[in-house]
Amino acid sequence: MKNLILILALLLTLQGYAQQRIIGGNEISITERPFQVHIEKKDIENTYYGGGCIIAPQWILTAAHVVCFDDTEQKVGVEDLKIRYGSSRWTEGNIMFVDQIV
Repeated sequence: MKNLILILALLLTLQGYAQQRIIGGNEISITERPFQVHIEKKDIENTYYGGGCIIAPQWILTAAHVVCFDDTEQKVGVEDLKIRYGSSRWTEGNIMFVDQIV
C-alpha cells in the first residue's frame, strides 16, 4: 500500500511538457481576428517571441512566458521587442515598439 501511495504521489508531482508547435490549427485572415499581433525581436526580422491581443489602443495582452522565464526574472526588455499588427503575414503589416512591460 505504501508503494502505491508513493507511486501516485510521484505521478502527481511530475510536470508535463507543452507542445512546441500548433497541431490541428487553421489558417485565417487578419480580418477575422484584427486584434491579433505578432511579438518579435526588434533587431532581427522574422523572429517570433509569441502572439498577443490588442485590448486597448496602447495595450497588448500576451502570456507571461513570452516575456518572462518565471514570476521574477524578465526574459526580454522593452528595447528588444516590436509588435507587428494588421497583417496575416509575419513580414508585413504595421510595426509599433514596446514602451513598458507590466
